[in-house]
Amino acid sequence: MQRHRLAVMTLLFATALPAAAAEWYRYINEDGVVVLSQSIPPALVHKGYTVLGDDGKVKRVVPREPTAAERAALEAEEAARRRDQALLTLYSSAQDVEQARDSKLRSIDSEITRMKGNMERLRIKKTQLEAQGAARERAGQPPSPEIVENLEIVAIQIREGERDIEARQQEKVRLRETFEKDLERVRELRGDSAGPSDTVSREAETPQADAAEGSVQAVGRNTAAASSGH
Repeated sequence: MQRHRLAVMTLLFATALPAAAAEWYRYINEDGVVVLSQSIPPALVHKGYTVLGDDGKVKRVVPREPTAAERAALEAEEAARRRDQALLTLYSSAQDVEQARDSKLRSIDSEITRMKGNMERLRIKKTQLEAQGAARERAGQPPSPEIVENLEIVAIQIREGERDIEARQQEKVRLRETFEKDLERVRELRGDSAGPSDTVSREAETPQADAAEGSVQAVGRNTAAASSGH
């Protein structure tokens, strides 16, 4: 009797519980037809769907997954946003960009001038070694192995130096292009107007570098002339 009473109570308790609310999925099938079902094929989940309750009200919307092109566009947009934020953090005005650019360009110009000075000294050494070899030939002697070896070393150093200088020149071009884009973007973000400082910096930079190079070449010519005089 007790066991029967327990079973009846359990049944009454179960019937008193509210039935779980059903969920319906609204999606578009492979034929482009809108379907309302209590399940959705896994192969169509990526296309997005809407979940509704028994009362027909929308419970949640699951958007479709973006395409590869859309993901790439979103990533590019996020990268541009981060770059804008970095520019605003680095530069408080367009003038800051110009000052940073000019500082880097002056540094590269200084390095190029130093490298050209080394190149000039190498060329003087090469001329001196060639003069020593020619003097031995006039005396009926072949160039010594030391002269030949040193000429080969100097020739290699000159070629490497020329490549290094060219690389630094190309770096200047890339640097200008990068800073030009940064400058334009900072002006847009900060609302600054373009000024004449860019043109001024280009004009002021070249004569200084040319003067330094001319000075190095003049010293080199004087040294070479003094050496040949001996």
